[in-house]
Order: sequence, then C-alpha cells, then structure tokens
Amino acid sequence: MREPDFMIVGAARAGTTTLYHYLNAHPEIFMAKPLRPESKFFLDPQEFKKGKAYLLETRYQGAGDQKAVGEKSTHYMCGSGVAERLHAIFPRLRLIFILRDPVERAVSNYWWSVKNGFDTLPLEDALDWNKESERIKQYNNYFKLIQPFSYIIRGFYFKYIQDYLRFFPRENILILITEELEHDTLKALNQVLAFLRASSLSNIRLLKTNEVPRLHDVSQKTIGNLIGIFRKANEDLERYLGREITVWRK
Repeated sequence: MREPDFMIVGAARAGTTTLYHYLNAHPEIFMAKPLRPESKFFLDPQEFKKGKAYLLETRYQGAGDQKAVGEKSTHYMCGSGVAERLHAIFPRLRLIFILRDPVERAVSNYWWSVKNGFDTLPLEDALDWNKESERIKQYNNYFKLIQPFSYIIRGFYFKYIQDYLRFFPRENILILITEELEHDTLKALNQVLAFLRASSLSNIRLLKTNEVPRLHDVSQKTIGNLIGIFRKANEDLERYLGREITVWRK
C-alpha cells in the first residue's frame, strides 16, 4: 500500500484544515481520510504499537500513483516523541508547518475549546500563563492527547520545529505563515505544491473553514501580556527563517 510522502503537522487553529481541502481537491494529491477525527497514531504510544500496516489500512485506503500522498494532524506538532516516531516509520517524510500569529492563535484556540465544551473559564483567566501551566500539569488520560487548555504553550513554534530538525533535514520542512497564506493564497498554495512536487495551479476557488472571531473580547492588557510572552519565541523563529514576519508586528 502507498505510504505517505508528507504530513501537515500544525499549528492548530492556523489554517491546516483549509490547506487540507485545497490539497485534497488537487488531482495529483491524495489526502488521508477521515479528516476528523485527526489521527493520533504517532501521538498515542498505544496506537503506535499497532504498527505501520494498521495506519496504512485505516487511513490510506484509496491512495495510488498520485505524485503526493499525505495527512493532516495538528496533534503532531507539539506531541512528545512524535517527531522521532514519524522518522522511525517514514524517514523521508516532508513536513508542513502553518504558523499563525501566536496571540491570535491562542485566542482562537480558547474559543474552539469553549465551543466544544472543554473550557468554562473566562477568557482572561484561561489566557493567564501561570494558570495555564497549572492546568497542563493536571492533564490526564484523553486530555493529555488533545491538550484543550494549551493555548499559550502551543505558540512557542520554533521549539517544536527544533524537535523535528533533530530527525529531519531542513529541506524536508516547509514553513508557511497563515496571514501570508490568506493574503495571497494562490502563491502560497503553489509554494506547497512545488514542495510536494505536484503541478502548480493558475487559479483556485477560495475557501474558509473553522473561522472564529479574531481577538474577540480580549482586553489590551491580555494582548500585551501575550505579546511579551511570545516575543523571544517569535524572534527565534525569524532568525531561523532569515526574515521578519511583518504581519505579526502590526
């Protein structure tokens, strides 16, 4: 059975579902199914023990001679041990990160957790770094996998990219910026297609998925606190990319 060539590993609430749909519509690309629930195969040690054949049989039925075969699971970006497990099974895998302004991503993640019944804390409390750290320590069982209160910690992007760089060469990693993807979708999508060695597109039908209000009902104090928390992590990412992410500085 055909094995995957690439994986969209995150970040959550950054446009990964939209990218999935764009790629799924491309005639030269096969995307693993179902889209939901996202696979936790490389995140959950018990799932991982079931082996590669199990993964291919359950999610890659229908893959054939496409130029690229892939999957999306935003659980994989921050999951402990995921990069190593991915490399152990698919060492030549190409990896796609989509990164959104971490302040907006944290807020969006909060509203997603509220919408899905995971969080009942007021926004200002949920986005308090000290409170989040305490809540993370209390994760157990299923919450350890889905991490519903990890709003801030998921925004330290370069930390997670470094985990992947321990196992995969830099040329196997593509980093997109959500706001740039939204501004010029066709250009960004063709960048992805070139990375996957699939044919470029001359036009697309624009999609919007999983939308929530941007910075909805957030105080300037909380926004300022989050900007300060993420400043060094953003600078580390910019040094790695060799450029400023100007859309996050507005």
